[in-house]
Amino acid sequence: MAITPILTTDTFEEGRQKINTSFDAVLAQTYSWDMIASTTNTFFIGDGDNAGNFTTIRVDDSNQIVVINKSLNVAGLTTISGLNITNYLNVSGLTTTQDVSVNGDLGVIGNINLPDTSTIRFNDIPFIQYDDSLYSIAMGVGWGHTHSQFNTFIGWSTGGSQAGTHSTMLGASAGYEQNGNYNTIVGYNAAGYNAGSNIIAIGQTAGYDNQGTYQIYIGDSAGLFGDGAYGVNIGVNAGRSGDGSYSVYLGWEAGRSSDGDRSIGIGYQANRSGDAPDVIALGYRAGYQNAIANQF
Repeated sequence: MAITPILTTDTFEEGRQKINTSFDAVLAQTYSWDMIASTTNTFFIGDGDNAGNFTTIRVDDSNQIVVINKSLNVAGLTTISGLNITNYLNVSGLTTTQDVSVNGDLGVIGNINLPDTSTIRFNDIPFIQYDDSLYSIAMGVGWGHTHSQFNTFIGWSTGGSQAGTHSTMLGASAGYEQNGNYNTIVGYNAAGYNAGSNIIAIGQTAGYDNQGTYQIYIGDSAGLFGDGAYGVNIGVNAGRSGDGSYSVYLGWEAGRSSDGDRSIGIGYQANRSGDAPDVIALGYRAGYQNAIANQF
């Protein structure tokens, strides 16, 4: 048996109409009517006369839905162009051709498929960016340079102003203004203002303002302000402010401020402030301030 809806309309404000619809059973039906072309049209959908029971849908001049103040449940809708939800959105099968702005909570069960070059923003601040043409991904605020390739940046200002390639950076300001290639940088300010390539810097400010290449810095401030190349510096302040190359320092402040090349320092402050090359210092403060070359 067909069920006929009862439709009544009466004007209650200038330029607006009230449509009362009642059904005796669940009915799938579509209604259409002309809107005033020069005004913004608002529709109230709900039960009774209490405004609090109604959902407001506002439609602009081009007949696009622009504001929905409560919940919107969409099933089977394939395309929406321009949508602003201020409370709750439940969507099944939606493709959007423009920005979708959500003021409130957004829950997703399933996948979010983004174009090849995409940015997810919070409070209009870029937070996650992926660029398929550059093969790079960045997550955080103020992260990596948008024109560098094959990079992964995670953290606040991580890789900021970075122009190098093939690098992985993790931590706040890690690799900030780092212009080298093939680097692995982990830690707050690690390898910041560093132009070296093929380096590993792990630890707070490890390798910071260090221009050396083919270096390993592991530890808080390891290799900080140093310029040496082809070296290994492991320990707090190990190799800090040192300019020597082809050296290995292991221990707290081992090789700090040492400018000698081809040296080894293992132990607390081993070969610290030593300027002579070709030195092997093993033990507590061994070779401290040593100025004689070819020593053991």
